[in-house]
Amino acid sequence: MAMKKPSPTSSPYKKDSQRIEHLGLTLREATQLLNTIQRRVLQQQVDAFLDSCSSCPDCGTPLKTTG
Repeated sequence: MAMKKPSPTSSPYKKDSQRIEHLGLTLREATQLLNTIQRRVLQQQVDAFLDSCSSCPDCGTPLKTTG
């Protein structure tokens, strides 16, 4: 039985739910979702780290950057 390829605008939450084997995420969908979440979390962590390093912890003066 051939699987239908989802369209680029389709959502994994709007699947054909007429059969139990169609419920949930496929491994590919779950992997893509996890990768997206990891990229966003990592970017937020990097931004928070850089913000905490951009000023003097004692007086709050912005630190100079080289470059």
